[in-house]
Amino acid sequence: MTGSDRGAPEPPAGGDLAHTAPAQRRVFAGRYSIEREAGRAGVRVLVARDLRIGRTVMLKVFASGAEGDEERRRFEEEARIAGAVNHPAIHAIYDVGEHGGQSYVVSELLEGGTLREALSAGPMVPEEVLDLGTQLAGGLAAAHRKGIVHGALKPNNLFITDDGRLKILDFGAIHPEQPADARTDVFALGGVLQEMLAGRPGSTNDSTRDPGFQGPDAQLPRIVERCLQADPAARYANAGEVLEDLDAIAREKRREAWRRSRVRTTVIAAAMLASAVAMALIVKLYVLPRREAAAKGPQVLAVLPFTVRGSGQNTYLGEGMVDLLSITLAGQTLHALEPSALLSELERERWNGDPERGRRSVSRLGATRFVLGSIVEVGPRLRIHASLYDARRDGTPLRDAKVEGESARIFDLVDDLTAQLRERPANAAPGERASGLAEVTTASVPALRAYLEGLQEVRRQRTSAAHAAFERAVAADPAFALGRQRLSETAEEAKRP
Repeated sequence: MTGSDRGAPEPPAGGDLAHTAPAQRRVFAGRYSIEREAGRAGVRVLVARDLRIGRTVMLKVFASGAEGDEERRRFEEEARIAGAVNHPAIHAIYDVGEHGGQSYVVSELLEGGTLREALSAGPMVPEEVLDLGTQLAGGLAAAHRKGIVHGALKPNNLFITDDGRLKILDFGAIHPEQPADARTDVFALGGVLQEMLAGRPGSTNDSTRDPGFQGPDAQLPRIVERCLQADPAARYANAGEVLEDLDAIAREKRREAWRRSRVRTTVIAAAMLASAVAMALIVKLYVLPRREAAAKGPQVLAVLPFTVRGSGQNTYLGEGMVDLLSITLAGQTLHALEPSALLSELERERWNGDPERGRRSVSRLGATRFVLGSIVEVGPRLRIHASLYDARRDGTPLRDAKVEGESARIFDLVDDLTAQLRERPANAAPGERASGLAEVTTASVPALRAYLEGLQEVRRQRTSAAHAAFERAVAADPAFALGRQRLSETAEEAKRP
């Protein structure tokens, strides 16, 4: 199935937009080159090429009459909502207009199938439910923060792309006379999660507690149960609260995987040592003393990219936290790995967020400490969680840190997070304070954001885009020394054709 059209494709009919050979392709509204017809379900559904931007889109052209007008009104409402809420999980509407007496809507081209089609194969595994449920809750949370309610959420209007991205469709489907609030969507979200776990529609009396669920996965049915409470006041107040609990499960699963991997490593190592007395002697007389001596010297830190969940307004901080904490945590007893080298190694290893794979990667670069973290966007606020680990020992964090505050206070949040994670030197003077982020970078949030975006463009070898970002950083704060340095470094390369 292609696009958000849920009807079975039919052969193209005649008329001005009929399917033609590539050399004879028609251009609609002076902008959209028609490639093929994808189907009809009350509207003409066409795959087209936007000649201005160069992207492939879905073009829907509405028939005249009451039925066509109703479809057009619904898609226009969906376009209004999509314009107000920018989130990866919400189906994007690019254009709405009229041409030659025909109303049309241009939207993101989706290739894949609906959740309803995916569920025809049976229940989903908890990992898949958690992944799709988190994407769904994130999209709904972004809408709820804008005061927008879907009101008609079901597997038929949830689309899963071929690369595993979830898209919420039909935001314009609810009728004005239907009373709905965020808790209405929460109830529907619970129903969708329940169906993914059970493989079939359920009711509030159904139990989704699978005896096979263990560890963090056991929390999934409890989240469903709270979503499906008959009393709206007993449910989550909005999808943002559901997202927080789903993210907590994901964090705990990462920790559990880390602990399991370290336990397996410990058991294997113990067996090998028990079978080789000579090896035990070497470890006792040489390896352990050497490690203890190394532990007394400077530690080497690696900060892994943070996961970012929510509205998508602060995704730059995912990789940006690598740069920021590498600056603020570094000191006399802790040397930070250069972020570009670290990120290059993680990309080469195709790191997917798994703690053990991350530990192996940073260990190859010589790190003895590493930081894992996540950011949850809740309206204008950020909830940041980070853990500091010893790369040479079991998966129990050396330190946990949690901070929360307005995104405009990112400097204070990073400083507070740093203070909680930092290993204070034994010889530190009472009351001694490390320099804050603003003291060593800039006190301007726009300048900091542009600077971090510039660094990310440099790593992707997009010099012109990087130079433009550093220009924005310096414009926001002319005294930003690091920004000026990077601007100078990219100036010559940006001039090259």
